[in-house]
Amino acid sequence: MAELMRVQLMCLQEIHFKCVIHADIKPSNIFLHVQNGSYQVYLIDFGYALIVNERRVSSQNEPPPGSAAAIRGGTILFSSINWQHDRPISYRDDLESLVYTLLYLRFGQLPWWNPRSGHIVLDEDVVEKLKQTWVDLPWAPTELVDLWHYARELRVDEKPDYDYILGTIFRDDKHA
Repeated sequence: MAELMRVQLMCLQEIHFKCVIHADIKPSNIFLHVQNGSYQVYLIDFGYALIVNERRVSSQNEPPPGSAAAIRGGTILFSSINWQHDRPISYRDDLESLVYTLLYLRFGQLPWWNPRSGHIVLDEDVVEKLKQTWVDLPWAPTELVDLWHYARELRVDEKPDYDYILGTIFRDDKHA
């Protein structure tokens, strides 16, 4: 599972390197190909994606130029807390959505959604509260908790430091 998480992060890194914010990361938008024991991950469905003009990004907590202040597509289940509040969407939101996606892929459910039992929380305030408190649950994987905190602390105009993420939060020797 750790290697699969690393490969998904590297896929997101490549998209962000091209100044694209996916804005709808969820399990159904991740295509996984396994061949000879190695993983190849593809993000699909760029219907809500944004292209960021890096030369004109503001540091005033404004949306990056070219982005919409509120993209209301996708699903509340995997969306970032910023998305739920119609705040500017940025790279940090892709990371936060990826955390929820990885959490779901690892456990087959989220604290606000259990597809096997049919339990789903649709109240946005309740979902937000659960998204803010899942990190305190005893079963929460440390690397996903760390990545969630990292993503939540990024500024709207800040690109993730994937060298730090892959080298510190998801370093190989932590999962040996």
